[in-house]
Amino acid sequence: MNTFVGASTSVQNDPMKKAKKANKNKKPNSYRCWFLAVGRNEFRHRKVKKTKKNKNSSPYWYWFLEVGRKEFYRRYGRDYNHDCEDDRALITELWDPVKEAWDKNMLKRKEDLKGIIREFYSFGENERANQSFIKRRPTDHRPPSFPLPNRPCESIEQYDVRARRENGRLDLLDRLKFLDAQKAEFSSVVLQLISVFPYTTAFSSIGDFCVYPAEISVTHFTLANGASASWSKLISFHPDMFYGSPVPPWDQNNVARNAAALDIPTKEVVGVAPHEVWRMLRERHSPRAITICDANQLLLVDRSLFFLACTAGETEVAVYREWISSMVTAQDLVLALAKHKADTERSSVPEKFTYEEVDREFKRLRETTRCCTYHTNRPPDHDSRQKCALAKNDVIIDTIYSLCCTGDLANFRSLYNPEVHSVGIEGGIQEDVADQDITNATNLADFDETSSEEDSDGSPKGFVMEYRVVKTVPDSPPEKEKTAVDLAAAISRLLRESTLDCDHPFSV
Repeated sequence: MNTFVGASTSVQNDPMKKAKKANKNKKPNSYRCWFLAVGRNEFRHRKVKKTKKNKNSSPYWYWFLEVGRKEFYRRYGRDYNHDCEDDRALITELWDPVKEAWDKNMLKRKEDLKGIIREFYSFGENERANQSFIKRRPTDHRPPSFPLPNRPCESIEQYDVRARRENGRLDLLDRLKFLDAQKAEFSSVVLQLISVFPYTTAFSSIGDFCVYPAEISVTHFTLANGASASWSKLISFHPDMFYGSPVPPWDQNNVARNAAALDIPTKEVVGVAPHEVWRMLRERHSPRAITICDANQLLLVDRSLFFLACTAGETEVAVYREWISSMVTAQDLVLALAKHKADTERSSVPEKFTYEEVDREFKRLRETTRCCTYHTNRPPDHDSRQKCALAKNDVIIDTIYSLCCTGDLANFRSLYNPEVHSVGIEGGIQEDVADQDITNATNLADFDETSSEEDSDGSPKGFVMEYRVVKTVPDSPPEKEKTAVDLAAAISRLLRESTLDCDHPFSV
């Protein structure tokens, strides 16, 4: 009995239970019932009033930013002031004739933009539709700090060199596939090596890389018989042909430094004209030989041949492109021979024949006792002897021989003969001395007066280079335009148009 009374008392004293009991007995709210059944759906589908159109998206605003304000300043000599009623009337006169055309242009822009947005959203829907498939893919169990493969940014020249190196390596591999190691050896294939030393390198007005070669050398050799012929020429320096003017001040130090490295006088014209050098190159170029160069000189050789071809005539540029398309690097030649040997023996390529290791071997310092006729007259310890283009060829050939001997590429160990394959040994290479005579030195002033009168075969008379060398960084920022204001005319105009009271203290 006591328990029952206590329980009823606790229910009566509980405020939460009292509130629930009151809400239960309360009549339903008609507004709440309407809102839950109809109101919220009606509010959701109610058409919302559009906001005011942004003025920045109007055709007039685009016209004003792109054309209008500049045209206003050009005609009236002052900036447009929106608060000035006269300026608003003047800008309206400029806008009315072109209003219809700009309206159509803006409409076309919006349609194009809608197409882009529609395509973007359709792409997003397709992505969302494939989410279930993506989620079912196996997860990557690599740790978060796992280094992902990444290729550094490359300039156009670096990309071109890398692509040409890879294409050249594939081209060599294709040629080697037709050589049976038991019957025909690659050691009998003729190789022609080209090296250059530049007067200067610069960028042109069209963003191209330009090189004026000071000396160029070509050597023909095989792995079996060594060098069979070599040729080298000094190229006369004609600034007008390269810069379109005398040597500009910003490049004088560079030209003087490179000329001093080859011990060529800068105040005298030494060597043969560029178009004559190109003609000699064409006579000595073998279409059946594989043209190679050092990978570290690929861009210099490429641009030097382009310059020489341009000076010989427009039709010679096609010949230059044909040569360059088949040119490979000496590093790739060694790598292709190593790959061919590994494929023939069904083994892996040794680690010492990776591109990095082979390139490091080509960069190792070497010296040779042989150079061109011009540098042979210099003292034995003169620095210019090792910078000679012909000496550069001997160094590259010696590197190729040493690498082939190390890996026994193309059976080179059985072919090696110290008297034939040792660079710098007298009698090892037959040098064409007659082709290395240099022209008589003449004064620069005399050459400038007579250079345009050359009339030999292949003369570049009348041919204009497709580019001009420019300086990449200006000496000083461009000067700002100064606007001259005639204050006398402005004051006289104000005095004529103004009306002053007679009582004004400054009135006459």
